[in-house]
Amino acid sequence: RIAERQLEAEEPDLLKDIVTLINFKKLSGKENKHVFVEASTYATDVKRMGWTILNSWHYGINYLMKKGEKADADNLPSTPQDIVFGINEAKSTMRNTNESKIDDRPGKSLMLRYLIHLVGDVHQPLHNTSFVSKSHVRGDMGGNLFKVKSSYGDTLHEVYDNMFNMFDDIKGPI
Repeated sequence: RIAERQLEAEEPDLLKDIVTLINFKKLSGKENKHVFVEASTYATDVKRMGWTILNSWHYGINYLMKKGEKADADNLPSTPQDIVFGINEAKSTMRNTNESKIDDRPGKSLMLRYLIHLVGDVHQPLHNTSFVSKSHVRGDMGGNLFKVKSSYGDTLHEVYDNMFNMFDDIKGPI
């Protein structure tokens, strides 16, 4: 919502183009009242459905550990296709102006959703770090394995994703 407000103030024509591209192909029944914001949750919805092809785009690869503990660097998860890779891929798709015999709006509409989502995620600390400990030698998956009791969720990651929800009428984490 912060990005949408900034675009409203500084680049209203660009925001109109973004909303038009999102609305070109409705991929979710949620994109109604707050199109820009609601589109940002599409990547999480896809992930929750079990589609794993772009999961690595959701996370960075920084690891934290308690002072004095050591991690087995060769055993930590890593991927060349992390959140920075995903943002760059989405930006590349959006900037592509090559002529084609096919309509590129469906692909750009999808990648725009991912770009909005990933730029939001990169600002969420648990998408950039994973805590390594004796109980989580391969990391806690950005707080997804760190169990908590809260009305916002069962893991630290869920709590962080849900606690700043700005809209009562949007289902899913923002």
